[in-house]
Order: sequence, then structure tokens, then C-alpha cells
Amino acid sequence: MNLELVEYHPEGVSSEAPLLFVHGACHGAWCWEKNFLPYLVKTPF
Repeated sequence: MNLELVEYHPEGVSSEAPLLFVHGACHGAWCWEKNFLPYLVKTPF
């Protein structure tokens, strides 16, 4: 079994804590890639 790891990094320097997304059964890291990760990497909190 291989661990699937997807990383997105904000542009510039960020002092915010990293977020960890954990999927449920029958999913993979791909379930976060299309809508969630690109949006959150661009959104300042």
C-alpha cells in the first residue's frame, strides 16, 4: 500500500498553521484537489 500525499502551498510567506485534510472510506487525496485545496490556498484567513 502506498500513501498518497498532495501538498499545496500559498504564494509568499504565511504565518498560519497548516491544515490537514483526512478523507473518509472509499476516497483518496484526490477528493480535496479539485475544489477545496486551490480555493483555500488563495484565500487569506
